[in-house]
Amino acid sequence: MLFRSFADVDVAISAINEGEVYKFIEKPWDGEQLKVQIKRALEFYEVVEERKELLDKVKEQNEELKEWNVNLEKKVEEKTEELMSAYKKLQLKVKELEGRDKILQSLLTINDIDDTLSLILEVISDIAKFDDVVIYVVNKEKGKMTAKAGYSRDNSKSINMADKISKFPSVPIPALNPDEESSDYDEYQVDRINDYSYLVPIWKERNCLGAILIDNARTGRIIGEEEFKIVAGFASLAALAINDYFVTYNLPDMEDRINEMLGE
Repeated sequence: MLFRSFADVDVAISAINEGEVYKFIEKPWDGEQLKVQIKRALEFYEVVEERKELLDKVKEQNEELKEWNVNLEKKVEEKTEELMSAYKKLQLKVKELEGRDKILQSLLTINDIDDTLSLILEVISDIAKFDDVVIYVVNKEKGKMTAKAGYSRDNSKSINMADKISKFPSVPIPALNPDEESSDYDEYQVDRINDYSYLVPIWKERNCLGAILIDNARTGRIIGEEEFKIVAGFASLAALAINDYFVTYNLPDMEDRINEMLGE
């Protein structure tokens, strides 16, 4: 409240407008009225202070709400990424199962070894998107493995490298023990060539029948453990195809040996 001996309208107006004065009282004043005005002034002050506290609380709650919304958005994004990742894994698993079914159907029919191995690589290339993927088959006479079938990625499409397979030179037979305990990608007995190239051996019991070369040298994309697992799974199907091929290939020799044993 403002008390002045002389009325000054400009001062009163300015003080009231600036919110610093509740009421302008001129002399002489009535004692009882003054008490009433003081009481009202105190009540007004309490209302103003309460309003300030409420505004501060609302501001604080707005900040908390803003932070909560930001955290909620992050959680939604994280959950969305998790769902997308799970969906992509499910899609890959469906492709893998469909590919396995195609390969098993091929193994149940009479097919050329090249066709069966090409089908295996086509499925692998469609799932894992390697730059190059090649199946090597053991050549026991030479003591090496020679490239038998291959697929390459060009413009995001898989291309059969049947006409260019010769560009992949023969490689030594992996000296790996399938009974050894190992970790990481070695769990699948992978033979590392360099940072982007690996050989996944094709085992039949304790015999190495060949290997699957997976290579990302062109794109420089690191090959993950999940991809090793996928290739190792298809290597077991390749083992069936190659073993059947070796059996069929050796049938004449086996027939001659049987005839010799029978004395014919």
